[in-house]
Amino acid sequence: MSRPAYRLWTNKFEDDYKNLGFTDTETTRIINFLYDVDEDYTSKKEYLKAAQNYAKELKKETGLSVGIETLFGMPVSDGYRYCSKCQQFFWEDEDCGCEE
Repeated sequence: MSRPAYRLWTNKFEDDYKNLGFTDTETTRIINFLYDVDEDYTSKKEYLKAAQNYAKELKKETGLSVGIETLFGMPVSDGYRYCSKCQQFFWEDEDCGCEE
């Protein structure tokens, strides 16, 4: 049975950071620090907890404070699903491992 899932990935749009007042150098540091974040979660709570941890880690390592909504966006399923039977994440217009 499938249910909504949430993909946490880093916002790499430079203008989003520059519009908040970050310099070119700061923007590059933010994006580079979190560049490889691309994780899947089965609940909004897990997504938000991970996003907050990454934001705290960013501040600790770079001294830059950025909200999770800017860094990752808020959790939205947008057709992303998780199948508890085959334990796979998939887009709703595709088949999960059970249906292949």
